[in-house]
Amino acid sequence: MKIPLSFLILAMLVISGCVEKEPSITQNELYFCNHDNDCFNPCRGSTPVDKDYFCVNKLEFETNKDRYKQFACLGALPTYVCVCENNRCTAKTREPNTDLNQTEKTNCENSGGKWVQECTTTGLCSPYFCDCDLGREETDNHTIIIERYKLEKNNVCVECETNDECAEGLVYGVRGCVQSRDYCKEYHRYCENGVCIFKSVEYGNRQCVNNTCIESMSSEGSSSSSSTTTTDTETNDTENTTEPPASNQLSCAYMCSILKDGSITKAVNSTGGTVFSGENSHDVIQNALDNLTPDRVEKETIILMDDFVIDDKLIIPRYTIFDLNGHKLTLANNSDTSLITITDKDYVEIKNGILDGNANNQNVRLYGIRVYAQTKPCSHIMINDITIKNAGHHAITVSGNGSFYNEHITVTDIFLENIGTETSVGGGVIFYYVRDGYVENITIEGNNYTKFGVECVYGNNITIKNVNTHNLIGDNRIGAAGAITPKLSNVTLSNLDSDEDKYGLLVGKNAVNITLNNLDIRNSEVTGIKVLSGAEILDSLIDGASKYGINLKGAQNTIIKGNTIKNTHCGVYEEENADYNYIINNFFENNVNNYITIGSNTVVENNTES
Repeated sequence: MKIPLSFLILAMLVISGCVEKEPSITQNELYFCNHDNDCFNPCRGSTPVDKDYFCVNKLEFETNKDRYKQFACLGALPTYVCVCENNRCTAKTREPNTDLNQTEKTNCENSGGKWVQECTTTGLCSPYFCDCDLGREETDNHTIIIERYKLEKNNVCVECETNDECAEGLVYGVRGCVQSRDYCKEYHRYCENGVCIFKSVEYGNRQCVNNTCIESMSSEGSSSSSSTTTTDTETNDTENTTEPPASNQLSCAYMCSILKDGSITKAVNSTGGTVFSGENSHDVIQNALDNLTPDRVEKETIILMDDFVIDDKLIIPRYTIFDLNGHKLTLANNSDTSLITITDKDYVEIKNGILDGNANNQNVRLYGIRVYAQTKPCSHIMINDITIKNAGHHAITVSGNGSFYNEHITVTDIFLENIGTETSVGGGVIFYYVRDGYVENITIEGNNYTKFGVECVYGNNITIKNVNTHNLIGDNRIGAAGAITPKLSNVTLSNLDSDEDKYGLLVGKNAVNITLNNLDIRNSEVTGIKVLSGAEILDSLIDGASKYGINLKGAQNTIIKGNTIKNTHCGVYEEENADYNYIINNFFENNVNNYITIGSNTVVENNTES
């Protein structure tokens, strides 16, 4: 199909929030497709001047990615979608784009606003909206910030009448404050001459109390450790019911350090005052966690200054950084619980230390870190630079009861060893019900009971990078082996290094839009990659699998391209209604059979065999 010159000129002239890049497209190309979702719009939502448009299918898109670059967003022009008709990708008109309604634009600008759009995280332009921001001022050292704005209603800027209008729906309300390590930041919102004013002032040596920054207390005091009250189940964690210190007592506002003084564990705040102390390390740490600033909207920190043994799980509240500071937490004998749990919470960080589950001395096999959505999603959870050893079950699991999906989950720089026991097989990093997840730099040294490496079962928009697994008795897994619903979609796995695992990787039946690239899978006991649905397997090495390099078991629309597959019984093997797959541009070496296909529509071409 031909791309009109006028379209390319317009793409270069349009000014929008998105980056404009001129594509290089070969003209008069027709692309074969099998289903609508095989067809791609390389303009990713941008629109041409007329119907002389183009689409490509998935294979063509992956083969020539560099040729298809993102266009500018072209605002009011009608949009097109790609569909499959008579085995060809063709463009179909969508509903006209009304984002650039001229009347709304005029009304917005006449009211003092700006008619704008923004570039979204996916690279597309947002709908147009009326921006009523009137500017921002701040001092050189950022201690005072003033923002002015009008209220936006129905894409028109209007004047405020009350202070409450300026704070409607906002976290801080009319007045609030947030405590940080070295300062207290106080916020005010008010209406002045029809304009909303947001003012923040940063104070040194003050504490946030009752929405106001007040002078910090310097006197020391102490509070004896009180026992925590928790529900000792892994599905219904409740927070400590101990009352926080009264306003005239020391507290853990912003930060408390946990340290040893002989047999006594102490929680010491930033002014050096002992807030909690006692012989039971778990109770002191839990009390400190539960007595950070109530209703805070910025993270506060509990930091370990020594190694500790705890006899119960630590329940982490929202807006908390739990910093092990290079130290180790060990689960005491017969504690029969997980080490750390996060239930229905958001904005939590666990970082920088070692967790030892002491699995051989427990009667119940549980988790190193467990994130669980019970009554609402967990979100914005970060687990970084953690070593977990001797966990009786999974090292890190993010899951729920199926009613909610956890969101914005990040797990990075993790080392796992000796996960699982004879009575309970274990897994490394397990994602159930996760949206917008990111996993990077994971090393898993399996034992005879470590079944899974990284496993993602239900969710979408998950990126996994730099995973190194050894000696798993199971596999790394994308999707569920049996379940068809709920779906797992939009997962990218790159730089997996699997050595001597039973299976390098399994792609389950419920998985869609799965991209696997630059995998290094060696010496698999059975199969390098087993695919039950469909995936894109690109630029990878599968070496020494005793049975199959890649097993397409009932899989359709799988692209196997640019891979090296060698020293296997069969390089690529189709079975159980596998069809519509693409095996192209691969290098096969020293396999008993390079490929055995059964699908009448499977394409095998441009492979090198030796």
